[in-house]
Amino acid sequence: MKTILAIQQIKKRPLRFDLVFSDGETISITEDTLVQFHLYKGKTLAQCEIENVLNEDLVFRCREQALRFLKIRHHLIKELTTKLAQKGFGETVIAAVIEKLDQKKLVDDSDYIRAFIHDQIHLRHNGPLLIGQKLYQRGLSAEEIEAALHLYYPQEQQAEQVKYWIGRKQGEQVTGREKEKLIRFLQQKGFSWTVLSSCLRPGETDF
Repeated sequence: MKTILAIQQIKKRPLRFDLVFSDGETISITEDTLVQFHLYKGKTLAQCEIENVLNEDLVFRCREQALRFLKIRHHLIKELTTKLAQKGFGETVIAAVIEKLDQKKLVDDSDYIRAFIHDQIHLRHNGPLLIGQKLYQRGLSAEEIEAALHLYYPQEQQAEQVKYWIGRKQGEQVTGREKEKLIRFLQQKGFSWTVLSSCLRPGETDF
């Protein structure tokens, strides 16, 4: 058993406190953990209780970091997990945090994927290949990406976006060197040759 001899606020981190125990050990915890476990000077704790305090404090700090990431933008669960691991949090702690966030509907892969694809189509007018690359970078597997694009970005809608770019870049006439530039641009935007060839006029895809 150990007794808390002092509780000291950390000057440069006002929301964190050092707990000094009777055996000389010092641990650092957040204010929320201090309140949650009703810790005060003179309270005696068993070693297992101290370990529980430290574990819960770690979960709290991990959750706060996750919320900071989510405040910037929504994340896929795998993407958020990777970022938290890069911050030094362990698998067990991260899993506990993700579960709590999921229960509060703060992370939802299905909603994220649908919204992400929608924005990529209607705000950036990107093709499925480029959108797929972005989703892969965020942690989705090739199979998940294929299923999502099949559901949310049918070929008819891809053709609409190609026609949008044709009208914006070149107007009705696409000939010569400008034709080559247009096709390269559309490929960079992530549209397949199959979709491009169906949208350009006969002969316009021939070089």
